[in-house]
Amino acid sequence: MKTTQIAKQKVIRAALATLLEKKARWEDLTGMVKDVDALQAVSDELAAAAAEQAVTSRGATEAQQASRRELRRLVRAAGRLLARYADRIGSAELAANARVNHRALRRGSLMEVLPEARRVEALVKANPEALVGSVKDPDFAKTLGDAIMAFETVMGKPRLVIVARAVATDQIGKIIRRGQRLLKTLDALVEPFEDEDPALVVAWRHALKGRAPQRQPETEPEVATLTPTPEVTERVSA
Repeated sequence: MKTTQIAKQKVIRAALATLLEKKARWEDLTGMVKDVDALQAVSDELAAAAAEQAVTSRGATEAQQASRRELRRLVRAAGRLLARYADRIGSAELAANARVNHRALRRGSLMEVLPEARRVEALVKANPEALVGSVKDPDFAKTLGDAIMAFETVMGKPRLVIVARAVATDQIGKIIRRGQRLLKTLDALVEPFEDEDPALVVAWRHALKGRAPQRQPETEPEVATLTPTPEVTERVSA
């Protein structure tokens, strides 16, 4: 969502809150009731669209993190298996190649994790004996390959997320423009209240600047002060 869209939504919410707070002033005006109801619908649509946009982004991020964690786990497990096998057969070359690049795995980007995962997968396929009697999963090599494909797929989704965000942003923009047209109509309906209820008009103008309606401070009850009479004063002095 664009920053300008956030500011415009704030104006719509502030204007709606101002009118709802002063509902007694306009609830008998059919035309105004219709426009305020329409503005309420716009506000609800904006909230729903923003929530949907947030869920789309959050869901994609969570899926990426889960896939990354699983692939890291499998690659590290494969590295340990290969290192043990290299030690058993006395292969210094395999032992060197079995060292996993933990820095690349920690960084987590597609361009760093994927090459390292594929390199380790190739070693596992070239040394199937390393898995014999060493892992609970008899299809460990396939599990690793599936995790690599899943990671590659889910990490490619940001492109889809970007497209979805762009569509959502465009949709939010259309809803905001509807709201702005309603604000212009309502502005013409609120202005005549300037003599009858100047506080409403002032609050409305503040709202159009994106400020929330300010409640009038409650006045504290006056405390009566007692003035002593001359007779009481004489008694106290005595």
